[in-house]
Amino acid sequence: MKFYFTLAFTLIFTIQSYAQGNATISGRVIELSTKNPIPFANILITNDSDATVTGSITDENGRFSIKGLKEGNYKVKISFIGYKEKEIPVLVGSLNNAFDLGKIELQEFSENLSEVVITAKKDIVSSSLDKKSFNIENNISQAGGSAMDAMRNLPGVTVDNEGKILLRGSDKVTVLIDGKQSSLTGFGNQKGLENIPASNIERIEIINNPSAKYDSRGLAGIVNIIYKKEIKKGLTEM
Repeated sequence: MKFYFTLAFTLIFTIQSYAQGNATISGRVIELSTKNPIPFANILITNDSDATVTGSITDENGRFSIKGLKEGNYKVKISFIGYKEKEIPVLVGSLNNAFDLGKIELQEFSENLSEVVITAKKDIVSSSLDKKSFNIENNISQAGGSAMDAMRNLPGVTVDNEGKILLRGSDKVTVLIDGKQSSLTGFGNQKGLENIPASNIERIEIINNPSAKYDSRGLAGIVNIIYKKEIKKGLTEM
């Protein structure tokens, strides 16, 4: 009797584990031409309805691992600024709970230029202990788009179908303009950012571990949009 009780308990525990989501998807993102790893690449997992399930970013070696997925059909979307996005379908079933996608190669965008002028510019990406800054002003690929378009190309940041900004798969994000709350960046929906030209922005800062001085709703992090100094915003800030 003791043996059958133990066996039944083990089976129930195993079924519950799969029901709660026990699958892991992992891989390594590298550059197609050089085979070098791409750190901080954006990994987004969506379901059949193209709704966001979860997400992450690659580490310094280009590796990622996302756990806790239930059975079902998924799409793994890999993107990074300056590279073509790649999408990989994954079927999570009951027979396997570990999916290693191996080396995922991203190809750089290529553009034909009639003339090349080399000048000194600020780094596109800079980081400190508490935040990462992405220079939009000197990024050619952002020209002509909106602030929301710029967000979509930042590592770790995604935008769902409802215009909600997610940081590493979580919507607990506070979006600021020049360090302040704005009527355009309300918590839970940031569609107003479509009305801000990316050409007006100098840089976007991502604070992954905000201090106590920030709103507690931004548990996943803070996204701070910094305007160019010569731009007169004319926005009603809260």
